[in-house]
Amino acid sequence: MVSIIIPVYNVEEYIEECLKSILAQTYKDIELLIVDDGSTDNSLGLIREYENKFKKIRIFTQQNKGVSEARNLALNYVSGEFVLYIDPDDFLEPNMIEKMVNKAEKYNSDITICGYYLYYSKDNANKIFTYGINENKTLSSLEVIDMMLNYKLQGQLWNKLFKKDLLINNNFKFEPGRYIQDIFPVFKMVLKSSNITFIDEPLYYYRQRMSSTVNKKSKKLAEDYFHAMYSIMNYVKEENIKAALNYGLLVINVPKPNQEIKKSIKIN
Repeated sequence: MVSIIIPVYNVEEYIEECLKSILAQTYKDIELLIVDDGSTDNSLGLIREYENKFKKIRIFTQQNKGVSEARNLALNYVSGEFVLYIDPDDFLEPNMIEKMVNKAEKYNSDITICGYYLYYSKDNANKIFTYGINENKTLSSLEVIDMMLNYKLQGQLWNKLFKKDLLINNNFKFEPGRYIQDIFPVFKMVLKSSNITFIDEPLYYYRQRMSSTVNKKSKKLAEDYFHAMYSIMNYVKEENIKAALNYGLLVINVPKPNQEIKKSIKIN
């Protein structure tokens, strides 16, 4: 079984497309854990309409605490062998979960990673991101860390299928109050993994909304990005990852989060 975790906050315009893409999956052994983070629109009402359409769905509500707290809450209730995090404004190719589970089971993968689209709209061309990795091999944690430190692989959650035991045994948590909250926890899980596999085709649609938090240029966003980078560097040093220290740690020269963010910095 795959446990799908979706944090929801004011996404009434998009949540149905997300849920319909999950209902349409060729892989049916799933449970859905949705946490409404104090939405003030009709997001929760729309979610309630789907309760009878999923065999296994749990809906949680909380006062607005942020996406980190929502995801942390849901992880306490997963019962599947695998965990997949999905953003509520995104959607999936119909065979995404089946392909990822088959890959994970074939190679006993701790983490399985697929390519994705940057989705702008039905009328606009979408950018495709893949990794050029041989799909018939497994990568070690240090090989994937090398990719992350050299910006060949991002630490986002939504295109990665995790073994539940990997997350539970390593106290997988997100830091509250951060815009950039997934890079460092994902980095730690990569380090703790034995086998990591790739599906080198886009299976996930990552919607690009100018109103979303990660698309707003702000001092808070820049500070949280630097916080994530410094957390990674400190963790690398604490864990004495000698092989990883040989790669791409140019971020060591960026200003500390509490220093003034230079106007020349481009915030992506």
